[in-house]
Amino acid sequence: MGNDTGTEQPFGIDETFKCAEKRFMNDCNVGFLISIENGIFRDDNGNVIDFCAVLMKDVETGRIFSNRKYIHRTFIKIKDGNDYFDMIKDDVAETGLGFTKTIGFLLGKKYKIPKNNWMKHLNNFPREKQIYIALQGLMKEVI
Repeated sequence: MGNDTGTEQPFGIDETFKCAEKRFMNDCNVGFLISIENGIFRDDNGNVIDFCAVLMKDVETGRIFSNRKYIHRTFIKIKDGNDYFDMIKDDVAETGLGFTKTIGFLLGKKYKIPKNNWMKHLNNFPREKQIYIALQGLMKEVI
């Protein structure tokens, strides 16, 4: 959803979870709210990694559950990630939580593939599968 969190491309694990949590500010009278946010970070080897953060808020109690302990299961190494990171790194969002462009946008332009599901075409790992794995991690925290 991008702009509703103040950044198009969250950068960093903490920052991505902050973006996901910002979506809860528009609470409504429902039992649970779920927020899904993809972000990027650099691993210890300098690779740029995409990952999926999921939060669920129990509106009645205010308790928030997350897949944070299990995000490593959603990691996808971004093809030519360092090159694309260099292209977006100077366009910092006002919130400081990430960037105004996404690596997916750049990959989509270069390879003529969907910007929001580039991993399906470049890694044979569709976003739906990444989200499903993230939700499994979330449910381990809920149960």
